[in-house]
Amino acid sequence: MFSTIASWVDRKSVRALLAAVAVLATVMLGPFAFILVAVGPREPLLFLLGLGGIAGLLGGGARIWLGARFFALPAWARIALALLITAGTCAAFLAALALPGKIYWATAAPLVGVAGLALLAGSVTGPGPGPNNSSKPTPLRGAA
Repeated sequence: MFSTIASWVDRKSVRALLAAVAVLATVMLGPFAFILVAVGPREPLLFLLGLGGIAGLLGGGARIWLGARFFALPAWARIALALLITAGTCAAFLAALALPGKIYWATAAPLVGVAGLALLAGSVTGPGPGPNNSSKPTPLRGAA
């Protein structure tokens, strides 16, 4: 199932849609995340929420930009990016704690959370093997 999601996420059209969501999130939620980080010394939970948002924007942007090349990265880099995406997804859904309900649903945070879940699921395992598009005829077996 995860390989199917990975191949779906790595399609050019889906990556373009996810990139549009990432740009929207950066414009609408990025400044909010930086403000929460700036408030950090007085409100540690808001600081963590802002830090998670910034981490998610970085991790999600990297995953979208890399596309299928993501799976060619070393395991530690894939895990690090997946953790950044996880932090951002959690921050997007937990933004309801920092925002009043009506404002939360009016922002892109729920959409960003769902996009983060799709990116995270598409980062678990690589796409499955594709069809053999070889133009060679069936190999001659037993021919010397």
